[in-house]
Amino acid sequence: MSKFKNVMLRILQFVRIIVPIICVVVFGLCWAIDLANSDKHGHHFNGQSPAFWKTIDIISDVMVINACVFVVSFSAFMLVRPLPAEHKALRILLRLFITAIVCAVFLLFTYVSLGAFVGWGG
Repeated sequence: MSKFKNVMLRILQFVRIIVPIICVVVFGLCWAIDLANSDKHGHHFNGQSPAFWKTIDIISDVMVINACVFVVSFSAFMLVRPLPAEHKALRILLRLFITAIVCAVFLLFTYVSLGAFVGWGG
């Protein structure tokens, strides 16, 4: 049982610390790929090659999955950490508030990025 608990704690530590960092890096890589793709094919959306739209479709899918993974992993990061006994309820509410704000901002950035990549309704 002790080995299982150690393995689960390592997995939890990976999910709550490393995964949010990886999500932010993937977000930046999606922007870099989109900018490289736009330079290669131009900035206009009309008349683009199928390769351009295939790349945009893949980037969009990766960003949506990335945003969902970030929300789950950042929530785990904020809510799994131990709390001191003093003012426990207030600290839990503060962590929930911070988690909601950070996740909402990341989802907003993802929404704006997808709109910029696809062309806002295109």
